[in-house]
Amino acid sequence: MADEWIIKSRQTGDTFTDELHLYWEVSGDPITDDYSTDEIDARELYRMWRQRYPEDVQEISWYVIGSRTTEAAPFLREDEQDEDFLTFFRLPIHADSGANLNFLRLPVADKLWRPGRGDKGGFIQEALGWKPSPYQLTADFSLLDRAAGVR
Repeated sequence: MADEWIIKSRQTGDTFTDELHLYWEVSGDPITDDYSTDEIDARELYRMWRQRYPEDVQEISWYVIGSRTTEAAPFLREDEQDEDFLTFFRLPIHADSGANLNFLRLPVADKLWRPGRGDKGGFIQEALGWKPSPYQLTADFSLLDRAAGVR
């Protein structure tokens, strides 16, 4: 059974219940917008992405997503002007236990690239068998390439 969280808007005071996940993006992973899983497989798209983004270390951006929200993950602000999940919502409370949310315990979304499911950036997880840990800020793709045997 999935964890549901009670989320309260800072602006309106309205509350709603939702499942939350951490969603990750790596520089350039929206390359998938130009392809479908029928046109190119994950490893081929991964190799193409590595040619376009040859730097070994890539930054990872984080978002908190649910069925009713997508906001930047909190605690990663560059400066006080940046907005994130906690700019718009109070700290979520677990629907069953009443415990406050520990963002590090949110599940990291699976991003896949296979027939019937072509998630933005899903070729990375599909080709490597890897996804980042919560709040991991960078990934060394030269290491991941060797470990997964893709290059």
